[in-house]
Amino acid sequence: MRVVYQRFFPVLLLLLSLEHLCSRHACADEGEEGGVNHTVGGNLTGTHSYRSPSLLSIGDSLVTVSETWDPSDTEQYVDVITEYSAHYGAPAVTQVAVRNDTLDFHAVYKHKEDRESTMHPTAVAVDGMIFVLIFCKNIGASGNQTGDAVIMPHVAKGVVLPGGATGNVWVNWTQLMPIRSLLPKVIEGKRVSMFFGGGGNTIVMTKGTLVMPVQMVRTDDQRFATIIYSSNNGTSWTVAKGFTDSGCRESSVLIWKRKMLLVARSDDGYTKVFESDYMGDVWTESLGTISRVLGNSPDRRGPGNQGSAITIPLGNETVMFFTQTTVSNSSDSNEGDINRIDQRIWFSDGSRMVKVGHIYWNDHLSSSRSYLLYSNNRLLCAYEMGAEKAYAITVRSLVGELENARFARETWARQDAYISGICSSAKESAPCASGVPVDGLVGLLSSMVNGTAWVDAYFSVNANFVGGLAGPAGLTFEGTARGGRWPVGVQGQNQRFHFANTHFTLVLTLTIHEQTAPRAPVLVTRLYENGSYIDLEFSYTDDKRWHIKYGAEYGSTSGQWALNQEHQLAFVLRGGTIAVYLDGKRMPTMARMLAGNGNLLNITHFYIGGYGTVKQSPRDRLTIRNAMLYNRPLKKAEIDKLFAAKSGITAATKGIEPLTPKWNHKTKDLEPQSGDGRADHAFRTPSWALPLFVLHLYSLFM
Repeated sequence: MRVVYQRFFPVLLLLLSLEHLCSRHACADEGEEGGVNHTVGGNLTGTHSYRSPSLLSIGDSLVTVSETWDPSDTEQYVDVITEYSAHYGAPAVTQVAVRNDTLDFHAVYKHKEDRESTMHPTAVAVDGMIFVLIFCKNIGASGNQTGDAVIMPHVAKGVVLPGGATGNVWVNWTQLMPIRSLLPKVIEGKRVSMFFGGGGNTIVMTKGTLVMPVQMVRTDDQRFATIIYSSNNGTSWTVAKGFTDSGCRESSVLIWKRKMLLVARSDDGYTKVFESDYMGDVWTESLGTISRVLGNSPDRRGPGNQGSAITIPLGNETVMFFTQTTVSNSSDSNEGDINRIDQRIWFSDGSRMVKVGHIYWNDHLSSSRSYLLYSNNRLLCAYEMGAEKAYAITVRSLVGELENARFARETWARQDAYISGICSSAKESAPCASGVPVDGLVGLLSSMVNGTAWVDAYFSVNANFVGGLAGPAGLTFEGTARGGRWPVGVQGQNQRFHFANTHFTLVLTLTIHEQTAPRAPVLVTRLYENGSYIDLEFSYTDDKRWHIKYGAEYGSTSGQWALNQEHQLAFVLRGGTIAVYLDGKRMPTMARMLAGNGNLLNITHFYIGGYGTVKQSPRDRLTIRNAMLYNRPLKKAEIDKLFAAKSGITAATKGIEPLTPKWNHKTKDLEPQSGDGRADHAFRTPSWALPLFVLHLYSLFM
């Protein structure tokens, strides 16, 4: 269905927003305590449109900052507008913060694409003051000048008046500071031409330093992200010395484990995360963590849409939330049609990541930019909603989504506590005395299956399997078509195991019951290189040896295996080289270099227990007790602990009470991802030993 609005009046904006807010897909349940829903723009006259929101908390009030324009205005002037809502939901007061028709600030853009891509007002608030990074026309520029001679960056300062709003004026905008002189002249040898707002989340550091994300554009149209900061309450500003890789656009800045992070959408097709030890002097991509997990589109191509990223306290920990907007293009859609918009919210503890809700989805109305805020124990989101040239800003309280995150974190913590307490030895001096390591543990496959899904105990990424039967000792594979497939690169748009292309530890505990072929695979790491697949295959042989081969090489053998005896294998990727440990001992002759140090792999799958096809899996029988995936290389001492406790490692099945969420969630969030890259909703009839709390979790989302 095509939706075209030539003239979109504010009252219509408000009505559409309210209609959307009442949909079960996007809003809190009716009557939900603490719900906040508000639409910016409903109390203005004229055909205005509102985009690029920032959401601030000042005292007990909410402030939205956005750009606005009249779509019928041929000059395409752009205002910066603020809206004030006292007590988190009282009627709002709107104020034009920076007008387009004043002599001292004139924002004129001659092309529509410039109007939509250059403003991005980026705001931060502290001690009753609001600072907004904006862009305007150079007053002295002549009519035939373009580029950086016209577009000038400024920081507008507003002081909140005592006592709140007075009439339609509640902030005294006292200063408009030009900051063009801060812009670096060149980046990597090419001239910088323009300087735009980052559009994402800002921070106030513990000592009061104000930090806002920005983006810089070179004359060759390459974009780079960095920060601008002030250590003296906005009196002066400094641009960071460092900058991200090229192709990074809007970004959010946050603090995580004493490092500054810059979360930026990238032209490469996914969200990148950069870290800096000190105020952006150097930005280094944080590979091997959550960088490149979230894709910009279903095929992970293109720059995508601006998202938001924040940290909040949850219990006794700090956690992260991200927003992600996806435009789903149908193959039969016509040019100009508005396709399905899906705006999601993700939760992460820095290692694991799970989707905890949908902020918005609609087949007809568009929504791209969003902004998260955590204030007064509430998680809020401001986001765009509209079509064609007409947009409103909606503010929503994410009550259910925050409860989902609490539920996920508690479940992870209980699983961690159970696993870290596993130890097979009663001796205090034994290697496993301190328990199985859980730092960096992101996936665990054991006895939990449902249909053809080999269930990840951390409900992150499930494996698919064939020819297997679950029992108390794990998953037993038998027959010519057998094995499990744990996806990495084929997860689809969002690749939660992307870290495996940088470093990982994969631990298998297995028992071989029958051996009929000269060689049978146990673990295969499949990579995609130069248009073809290449396998790193680890197998057992008919002469009771272990065999490894990479690609077309003949391979090498080492070590011994015994029938019906439990063995543990650990595969550690560090610096592009795989190291293999058998029963706690390193096997030097089995190491393989897969990539140069610093180069990323392109892993598509891990095959466990066989390839799952008749052609490649002989008729043998073996049991996989557990498969554990870590997002870091484990140390030798940690591998020793795993070996000592190998027979006891499984998902929690006893002594764990079901966690009961406090909301009536009717949508299928907290979805584990299945092997074909799609969300798996088929958790209906649990098989052997599915833990109570996991069963309860999945039953909520049927």
